[in-house]
Amino acid sequence: MEGQGRTLYWFQNDKVKVEVPFFQRPYVWDEPEWDELVNSIENAKGGNMPFLGSFILQKPNKESTKYLVIDGQQRITTISIMIKAFIDVFNEHLDDSKPEFLNIIYEKTMSGLKSNYKPRLIPSNVDKSDFELAMNIKLDLNDLKDKNGKIIDAYNYFVKYFKENDIDKNLIIGQKILTNNKFFITIILDEDDDEQKIFDSVNSLGKDLTNADIIKNFLYQKMKNSVDASLLEDVLNNHEKYWMNVFYADDDRAFWETEKILGRIKSNNLESFLKDFATIKGIYKPSETGGVDGLSKSYKRYISQNLNTYNELLLFSKELAEYAKCYYVYTTNYNNLDSFKIGDMINTTLLILDKTETSTFNPYIMKLLKEKPDNLNDLLWSLQKFLVQRLIYKAKTKNYNKVCENLLSSKDPIEYLTNYNKNEPMGLNEYPSGLKKMNNKPATLVLFLIEMIRRKGEEELYSDGLKYNKSLEHIMPQKWQTNWMKVPCFRYNQSTDLYEEIKDINEVAEQRKNLIYSIGNMTLLRSALNSSIGNKSFEVKIEGNNNFDGIRKFVGGLLVANEIVKTYDETKTWNEKNIIKRNKSLFKELNDYYSFI
Repeated sequence: MEGQGRTLYWFQNDKVKVEVPFFQRPYVWDEPEWDELVNSIENAKGGNMPFLGSFILQKPNKESTKYLVIDGQQRITTISIMIKAFIDVFNEHLDDSKPEFLNIIYEKTMSGLKSNYKPRLIPSNVDKSDFELAMNIKLDLNDLKDKNGKIIDAYNYFVKYFKENDIDKNLIIGQKILTNNKFFITIILDEDDDEQKIFDSVNSLGKDLTNADIIKNFLYQKMKNSVDASLLEDVLNNHEKYWMNVFYADDDRAFWETEKILGRIKSNNLESFLKDFATIKGIYKPSETGGVDGLSKSYKRYISQNLNTYNELLLFSKELAEYAKCYYVYTTNYNNLDSFKIGDMINTTLLILDKTETSTFNPYIMKLLKEKPDNLNDLLWSLQKFLVQRLIYKAKTKNYNKVCENLLSSKDPIEYLTNYNKNEPMGLNEYPSGLKKMNNKPATLVLFLIEMIRRKGEEELYSDGLKYNKSLEHIMPQKWQTNWMKVPCFRYNQSTDLYEEIKDINEVAEQRKNLIYSIGNMTLLRSALNSSIGNKSFEVKIEGNNNFDGIRKFVGGLLVANEIVKTYDETKTWNEKNIIKRNKSLFKELNDYYSFI
């Protein structure tokens, strides 16, 4: 990377050409930005140009005098158009200085005795026709009649501006344009530099340069460079079909721009997909990087080293688009799901990943759903088992990136996951430690899975369906001291298989502290209880009071809640005996389905 102060003579002296990536977004500046530019030139003191900031440019190779514009497209395009308008309006007053203005914005070649002028700036494809029209050295203003677009509007704006100025004012502006005092900085990147990191560190304003921007531009720019002019239309069609129509179609664009969190990094569905696809292809290894850091650089390296022909680039873009369509379908189906069933392996797996905030295995899921192997349901079930088992036994998750990478290359993913858990001691012969003390989010997921397991095969009997919008309630309240002091407290003696009552208040407090947050003391409800009865007695929590409804009103067909009401109806009692027995029975149901031990 090289940074240097410049004047506009740099373009002429170093025979520079700059190219906006062929598939870059269009020119978007409008009158407020044009006003700001000319006002800053007018107000600049001492015959100098105002400081125009930095332009980030990248060399395709070390020998090239052509640079790709990474940041500065709007400013470079505007300056070129402004100088062209200045020449056209002030032409008869330029005399000997006219070649200086022309050589800044044009590359001059000779054809016999005829001079040809070609703009030093090559615009993006969407701006090509308008820019070439405005920059035509022999432009007749009548050529612009009935023409519109930002570039034509910019040219007309500057023509009007210079026509309305007096000669002296235009003369001062022209002298400023040709100043020898440096007024902008070029940051020249080598082909291996990470333009996203440099862009982000230099440019704190404006639209972010995203991984998707860089990857798209690099892929299709290379495709453009791999063909002659006769195939350029094919490249444009490929770009439209396999990128723009996939990621920027009106109906789908909002989905791809929807924000997602990858670890601690904010991203969106498009970047998340690109990371997952890169992981599948071996382009990118999250276990070595994490998040989306370095993603675009990994794509560029892969494309440079592995895709050297038009057909290779085309096949890659097709494959990427096919995976993207798969990602879109299963993600939107999950997001729009009204009711869950344990037998729906795809959405149950996505639910577990979602509610445990585990995005690590998304590449493996996408690969399975794209390839659709014959044993798809078995593969999804084995991943469910792996994740739930590690959740309830409090196993570590830090190596999940590596686990996913191994799954993608494994000949037998089911055996791999089974052996992985067997080889890590988790105390599988005893009651899971993770069920003894659970936070609300994992407890809600576990109870929801058990509810689905109980309904298996009989879902049609439940008219309410099963949405993941339930409230979690502790039956014996967290602040039990308020209304539960007189409820007898018990501990379970494993050697005698008997329950022993505890009298000592300190031991009672310790026992209840250990059990209140266990899965056996929790239930799902259709809606949350009012906080005013959350700490009341078992009777009030079930029946409610004169002001608010209790658990009975919020069962909503939930089997895990109905059993609490049934216990009240039969015994009017809820204590440690109930909690411990329910701990065991809930785990048994989970274990009967997933076969942990």
